[in-house]
Amino acid sequence: MAVEFDDVTNNYVTCGAAASLDDIFASGGSAVGWFYVDDYAQYHGLFGKNNTTPNNGWEAFTNQTSGTITFTQRKATVDGGWDTTSALGSGAWKHVAIVYDASNDANDPTIYVNGVSQSLTEIAAPSGAIDSDGPDPLVFAAIRTNAFSLDGKAEDVRMYKRLLSQEEVSLLAAGYRGPLGNEQGWWSGDNFRGITHPDGTTLTAATNYLRDESGNGNTGDPIGGVIARASDAPRMGMTF
Repeated sequence: MAVEFDDVTNNYVTCGAAASLDDIFASGGSAVGWFYVDDYAQYHGLFGKNNTTPNNGWEAFTNQTSGTITFTQRKATVDGGWDTTSALGSGAWKHVAIVYDASNDANDPTIYVNGVSQSLTEIAAPSGAIDSDGPDPLVFAAIRTNAFSLDGKAEDVRMYKRLLSQEEVSLLAAGYRGPLGNEQGWWSGDNFRGITHPDGTTLTAATNYLRDESGNGNTGDPIGGVIARASDAPRMGMTF
C-alpha cells in the first residue's frame, strides 16, 4: 500500500518529534523512501524535520520545473545545501535515499535514486554545528510541517541514525521491504489503524495512524485528506 497526497489541500504525514527521530544526520544518518511525483507544477516536499521559519533541521524536496532534488542541513554559521544535477522524474515510482554525516563540514551527502548515486551541485558549503531539530516533527510528503506538499504518492519511508551502505540502499531500491536493522522510524504504508480494506479510503487524522514498524512508537498521523492507495511500486518479499 501507499499513501496519496494532493498539493492543493496541503496534506502530509507527521510522525512526531520523539528523541529517536532527532538530528538523524548529526553523526551519520539516512533518510529513505519510495516516491511517485505526478508533476512539477510547484516544489514538492519529500521529507524533512525543521520548523516553519526554517532555521533549524533538514529537508529534502524536488524543485519546481527542473524536478531535481535539493537537500539542506541547517548549521549554526552556514547552512549546507546540495542539488542533484538530474531530475527525479514524474509519473513513475522512484526510490530516494539521502546518506549524510553532518559531523564534519567537509562531508557531502550521497543522494541515491533507484540505488544509483547522483551527481551533486553544492549550493552552499556547510559551516558550524548543526541547528538541532529536536522540537520539530518529522514529516513526509511535505516540509516545514505543511509547505510544498507532494502531488503524488509515498510509501516505505524510513529513518536511520547510521550511514546505510550502497548495498543496503540498492537492496531497498530493488524492492526489499524487510528490516535492515536500527530503523528509528519506518512507515511502510501497509498498516493503518482502524481500516480493514484501505484502498481508496481517505484517512482520518488522529484516527487512522500509519504504524511505525521500527517499534519506536512514532506513528504517522495523516493530515489534510491523505488517501490510502494500492501500489505497484517494486516489492521483494514481505514487510516482516
